[in-house]
Amino acid sequence: MYSYARASSIIKKSKQPDKFEIKELEEKELELAIKLDKFKDTALHAYQQLNPAIIANYVYETCQLFNEFYHTCPVLDSESEPFRLALVQAFRQVVKNSMNLLGIELLKEM
Repeated sequence: MYSYARASSIIKKSKQPDKFEIKELEEKELELAIKLDKFKDTALHAYQQLNPAIIANYVYETCQLFNEFYHTCPVLDSESEPFRLALVQAFRQVVKNSMNLLGIELLKEM
């Protein structure tokens, strides 16, 4: 929940447009993007196995990657701000969907 609240705060503080151009990605940007892309397959696997722990583990690992990304790659006032904001927004959506599947309500602020 803390990572989701942090991501919400970043989006709230942003004043950048939604358009961006992708240049070379930092390692943590790429790791987070790849992990976010695995949400659909993870949710399907959890459903097939009737095992919500798969989603819980996935969202925990995704939050860990987000925290590493956040500490390594400044989002606001950076050259890559528009792309990084889109990555933060994608993270928020995946966490929201994951927590919804687990029946957990999220907080926008801590």
